[in-house]
Amino acid sequence: MSERRQAYNGGVVIVDRTSLTAGIANNLRGMPILSRFGTRRPLTAINAVVLHQMGFDRGDRPDQYDTVIAHFAVLRDGTVLQLRPVEALLDDAHARASLHIEFASFGAEGLATSEEIADGTAGSRVPTWAEVEAGRQLVRHLWSRHALRYVYAHRQFNLHGRPNCPGPHIWYNVGHWAAVSLGLSSEGAPRPIPDAWLDPAARV
Repeated sequence: MSERRQAYNGGVVIVDRTSLTAGIANNLRGMPILSRFGTRRPLTAINAVVLHQMGFDRGDRPDQYDTVIAHFAVLRDGTVLQLRPVEALLDDAHARASLHIEFASFGAEGLATSEEIADGTAGSRVPTWAEVEAGRQLVRHLWSRHALRYVYAHRQFNLHGRPNCPGPHIWYNVGHWAAVSLGLSSEGAPRPIPDAWLDPAARV
C-alpha cells in the first residue's frame, strides 16, 4: 500500500492516503474516526463541505495527519491529503451530508492584525497563501464533482465548544470565498457565521 498523487481539473493535486489509513480506527485522543451509526453513506447524500482547523501544525510530513478525523487535510505548504474515502461516514458534525476538510492552522477567535499578516508573525493563527489557494481549489473540485450546495464552519454545528473552528481567516479566505465564487450557502445550521468572520481584514 502506498499513497497516490492525482491532479484534477482546476489545478488541485490530491495525495490519496486512503489505502494507508484504512486500518486506523481512532485519532490520537482515542476518539473513533467513523460513525457508530455506520461507516458509509451514499454519494447522493453529500451536499456540503464543513471547514475545520486542526488546532495544530505537525509539519509537512503527510503521515503525521493520518489519524485526523476528516476526509481531506490541507497542510501549510499547500499539500492536500485525502485521508478517507468520500463515502466514509465520519464521527463528526453534520456527518451524513458533508465532506470534512481540516486545515493545519490554529484559528484563534480574533483577527490577526494587518501588520502580523504582512510580516508573517501571526504564525499558524493565519493560513498561508499556499494553504488558502489549495483549500479553494479543493472546494471547487468537490463542488464540481458532488454538486455541493453548502459550505459550513464546524462551529455552526458544534454547540458545546470550538467556537473558533475554523476561525475567521480560514472562513473568510475559503468559506466566504466559496459563497461568493461558487454560490454556496451556509444557511440551515444551528449557529450562524459571526459577523467578524466576514470582515475583509481577515483576508490573507
